[in-house]
Amino acid sequence: MMINQVIPDQSARSITLTVNGEKIAATVTSRDVLADVLREQFRLTGTHLGCDQGVCGACTILIDGKPQRSCIAFAVDCDDSNITTIEGFQDDPTMSYVRKAFREKHALQCGFCTPGMLITARDIVLRLGDVDENRIRRELAGNLCRCTGYVGIVDAIRSVSCGKAPTGSASPVVVHQEREAIQSVTNETDESSKPEPSLKRDAKPDDFPNSISQSVEIDLPPDEAWAVMRDLKTAASCIPGAEVVSLTEHEVTGKMHMALGPIRAHFNGDGTYEMNDERREGWMTVGGRDALTGSTATGRIIWTVRQNGESGSVIDVGLAWKLTGALAQFGRGGIVIETVRRLASMFGENLEQLLREGALTERKNAPVGLRSLIWPVIKSWVAGIFRRNPSE
Repeated sequence: MMINQVIPDQSARSITLTVNGEKIAATVTSRDVLADVLREQFRLTGTHLGCDQGVCGACTILIDGKPQRSCIAFAVDCDDSNITTIEGFQDDPTMSYVRKAFREKHALQCGFCTPGMLITARDIVLRLGDVDENRIRRELAGNLCRCTGYVGIVDAIRSVSCGKAPTGSASPVVVHQEREAIQSVTNETDESSKPEPSLKRDAKPDDFPNSISQSVEIDLPPDEAWAVMRDLKTAASCIPGAEVVSLTEHEVTGKMHMALGPIRAHFNGDGTYEMNDERREGWMTVGGRDALTGSTATGRIIWTVRQNGESGSVIDVGLAWKLTGALAQFGRGGIVIETVRRLASMFGENLEQLLREGALTERKNAPVGLRSLIWPVIKSWVAGIFRRNPSE
């Protein structure tokens, strides 16, 4: 006897989504889940996939302003929906407070659960306002963390929610833009490879939540050192992976390549700069985007050259930055500070070689790699441990 079976329609169809403020058309099948579409077609890899069963919460996003599991939401069912991923909260004030609290309370370790945890935490603060620890723990039941034991996470949410009245969960305020349909990874990469607009010098301090200062000593008189530092193309050639593409009187465009193990970042960006020859000081504000991950980096750099002894110089560099998107998980304080210190050290070594020999070897300006950057950081950490525990 023949049994008639209904075979699901697997033909491709077009849907329209508003993702992080941009209206986008995508081609999907009836079995494509939203998480896969976000990650594979739109390269929004901040949405993590863990269990694929809607249990762990790593894939949590906002669908029409409410937290939902994107790994069990069919993309076709989300047609005409407003989607917000972790990359879409860049300018959201509540999320800024939550992220700051997560850093201060040590509410993350490996970072895999963090995007979903942040979105859930923001929802708790907005929807419930001032909430006690027991309620926070119940609300977090759908988000699993295998690192922290939840203590730091609960403390972070409690600190943000304290004294606040509930206002209701909602999508962040965004500027809606129209964009052509994204049909392939190649098309998306071409669109996102355009540089982000540069920043203004008078940007607010909150624009750059992270900062560090570093000094590099070089065996060169201040005037000669300044002559090199005001030549941005020459100075950039001493930074591993950096390249100045074009330069005008006050504007610059460039590239920065990094390769940290599985992380590959190729930032294209632009900025504005000014020089003060009398004070031997320069400043630059820059913004860039990594086409593959969709991550953005913005920041301000200020550098001065001053006398050091009879014939030497010290180059003081102040760096403030903001990192968003998938690579934001790399932006933890200890890692970034040690990384910047190592980059500054490599810059000083390369600058001295350039001045001494007149040129750099190709390897010296190669993109930053895991071995050259992270391994010295690990060694410094280990050495620090032994210095703090001499008796052990």
